[in-house]
Amino acid sequence: MDTDGHVRLAFPAILPDASGPADADAFASALQLLTTNVNSDALEGITKRTRALVDADAIEDSDFRDLEVALREEANLPAPGEEVTGVAEDLDAAPEAAAEPTTDTTEGEGDSGFAEYVEPVAEDTDDPDEVRGGFGSRRLGTVTTVLLSAIAVGAVVLIAALTTSLIGFLSGDDTNSPVTHDSVQQGEQHIEEEATEHVGLPVIISPLTAQPIDAEGQPVGEPGTGDSANDGDTEKPDKDAEGPAATVDGDRTTGWTMARGGGIAYTPPTTAGEVSVEQLLIDTTSDGGPYSVHAIPVDYEGPLTAEALPTLAEGTFHPGQNSVDVDDSGPLRGVFLSLPASEKSDEIQVREVSLIGFTELR
Repeated sequence: MDTDGHVRLAFPAILPDASGPADADAFASALQLLTTNVNSDALEGITKRTRALVDADAIEDSDFRDLEVALREEANLPAPGEEVTGVAEDLDAAPEAAAEPTTDTTEGEGDSGFAEYVEPVAEDTDDPDEVRGGFGSRRLGTVTTVLLSAIAVGAVVLIAALTTSLIGFLSGDDTNSPVTHDSVQQGEQHIEEEATEHVGLPVIISPLTAQPIDAEGQPVGEPGTGDSANDGDTEKPDKDAEGPAATVDGDRTTGWTMARGGGIAYTPPTTAGEVSVEQLLIDTTSDGGPYSVHAIPVDYEGPLTAEALPTLAEGTFHPGQNSVDVDDSGPLRGVFLSLPASEKSDEIQVREVSLIGFTELR
C-alpha cells in the first residue's frame, strides 16, 4: 500500500494453498490492524462484519464484492463501471491554472506563485575503456616482469651485503659481534670446503670382499665376496654361506663365526676406485664384546692391525644391528674391523656388515 492509499498487488499469482476462508481471514486481520489505535471509526463496521463472516465460516464470493462496494462508499469512490464526475474538468483546468502566475499579497512584489523550472545539468562521465594512466593501468610483458623481478632481488642482495659490511666495519675486532672479519673468512673457507666435498647422497658400497685377518695383521684363508655368496637372494642356492662371504651376502639370517683377537678387512672392488665411509652397519649376536673400526689408506701395504691403522670409531657391540658413525674417513681403500680379545667370549658371530659412503663411481 503506497502513501496515497492505493493497494498494489505484490504477487500477481494464485498461491497453491489459497482459499476463500483463508483470504477472508487475512483480509479481516489486515482491517483490524489498520483500524487499531486510530482516531477514526469509519471502518469499524466493515471490520466487525468481515470478522463475523470469517468466524462463522460463511464467507462467499459475493461477500467479497459487497465488502468492495462498502469500502468504495466509505472512501467516496464510484462503483466499478461508473464514470467519475468532476474529475476530468479539474484535470483539464489544472494545466491552465498552473500556467498562470499567482500573486501572493503577503510576499514581496515580483514573487511568482510557482517554482521556477531548472534544467538538469548534464554530468560528464568517462568511458572506463578509454581511461589511461595510473598504477596497474596496463599489463606488463614477460620481459618487463623478469627485469623488474631481477632488479628487486638485486636490490635486496645489495642492501644485505652493504648492511653486513657496515656491521663488520663498525664492530671491528669485537668477538661478540655477529659479523667480524674472522667470521667472514671462516665462511669463505667453509664454502670452499663444501665445494670440494662429495656431491649427492651416500650409497651402500657393494659388493664387498671380506678377508679374515689374524692377530699379526696377516690374511688368513681365502677371502669371500658378496658375489660368491647368495647376495641376499633366498631363491639362489648358498654358494659360500659358511665362510666370511656370509657377512657381506646381504642376508642377515646367515653369518660367520670367528675367533677374537684378529679381525676382518672389508674392501670394495678396484673398479669402485677410492671410497669414503660415513657409516657402518654391523649385525652381530655378540653380547657386549669390544670392537674398533680402522681406515685402510689407499697406498698402504703394511700389516692390518689396530695399532698400525688410523682409528675411525670404536665401541662395544650389542645384540642386533649396530650403527657406527664415522666423522671423516677421507679417501680409503677399505676398512678393517678389529675384534680384540674379550673376557666374555672367545668367539664372535658376525651376520652382516654394510659400508655406507661415497665412491668415485657416481
